[in-house]
Amino acid sequence: MISLLLFYKILELLIIMGMGYGIVKSGILKADDSIVLSKVALYIVSPCIILYAFQVDFTDQVKAGLLYSSLLALGVHFLYLAINKIIHVTLGFNVVERMSIIYSNAGNLIIPIVVSILGPEWLIYSIAFMAVQIVFFWTHCKFQFCQNETFDWRSMLTNVNLVAIALGVLSLLLEIHYPKEINDILGSVGNMIGPVCMLVTGMIVGGMNFKAIIGRLAVYKVVFFRLVLMPALFLILFKSLGLASLVDHGQDILLITFLAIGTPSASTVVQFAQVYGGDAEYAGAINIMSLLLCIISMPIFVYLFSL
Repeated sequence: MISLLLFYKILELLIIMGMGYGIVKSGILKADDSIVLSKVALYIVSPCIILYAFQVDFTDQVKAGLLYSSLLALGVHFLYLAINKIIHVTLGFNVVERMSIIYSNAGNLIIPIVVSILGPEWLIYSIAFMAVQIVFFWTHCKFQFCQNETFDWRSMLTNVNLVAIALGVLSLLLEIHYPKEINDILGSVGNMIGPVCMLVTGMIVGGMNFKAIIGRLAVYKVVFFRLVLMPALFLILFKSLGLASLVDHGQDILLITFLAIGTPSASTVVQFAQVYGGDAEYAGAINIMSLLLCIISMPIFVYLFSL
């Protein structure tokens, strides 16, 4: 049942991406116009969904589940960093390829999937993975794209996404609940994260020579790493270590983490490449190919996870 719901949700996002592709191909907008939407997603939509997700009662069950999901996310990302080092040294993958392998579309894709499949009360655990990944995005990933520049720690620490995480954690610990009207606004804007990022990807693809790029063998190597090798590695680890039994509802929380691992390459990598002068077209090609193929890979791995 979960695999089928997953299939339909991914298909829905693919259709939205097709709208972004169509609006560029029809001449209504240019591919470069997607930069505006990229910044809207990075600096408005993402912070809103973070703040919204932390608006839950801080019960003992939430405390244990949040700690569990956060430790899982940290462990996954530190292992990703080790994998990044290995593939850089042994395979010579460039920065776009490496970042596309180790960073997933956890926020843009998993948030609407978790809400649809498990319900909004489980959103906090997907945000735990997303929050950890955002920290790595704005530290490790950004540094990878800006290696020739002096790293601006003040800019990183004052980034609106990291500020949103800090405020969200503070509101959770102090049990601060925003007025319903404010919370509704945060939820409405935050729920745009999947559609906005899919529109951006579609617009980028609409402005590039996609046929030439998908002919590059490296695209399929990266997609294979992202959609097959990474999920298979963590499926074996999760099953062999028996992690699901550590907390109440551990299987569901572990499923959320596993869904985040199995998603396509991060749309944020495309946006970072676009904003910081990387190869955005190539990043977009990897993103779109992984998005197209995850409609097959994700339901299969979720089924294997449930066995």
